[in-house]
Amino acid sequence: MHLERPSGGVQRSAAEAVPIPMRFAGTVARAEAAGAADTGLSFNQLTGGLEPLSACTSLQSLSLFQNQLTGGLEPLRGCTALRCLSLHNNKLTGGFEPLRGCKALSGLTLFKQQADR
Repeated sequence: MHLERPSGGVQRSAAEAVPIPMRFAGTVARAEAAGAADTGLSFNQLTGGLEPLSACTSLQSLSLFQNQLTGGLEPLRGCTALRCLSLHNNKLTGGFEPLRGCKALSGLTLFKQQADR
């Protein structure tokens, strides 16, 4: 992932806070670890869409809430192993149809999406 400007705190998953004293800003760039099972970069200033995550077919837990992410959920269509998805407090748009293939999905939070007006 392409990350810039450390300056705050990182949370590894929705349930487990990791006290790392930095905060990231920038865009979510092409995912380097397509085999990663858990990704958590919540409470940062990440912008852009979820497209770089489309190759992460082994992804089981994704926590990117409290950022400035935009676009829809279409890039997650191939993430069929996804069990937990936390994307609330972003600027995402669109429907849930792209998540239809995520049969293992048991936890989903998407509330408070504030698209630019």
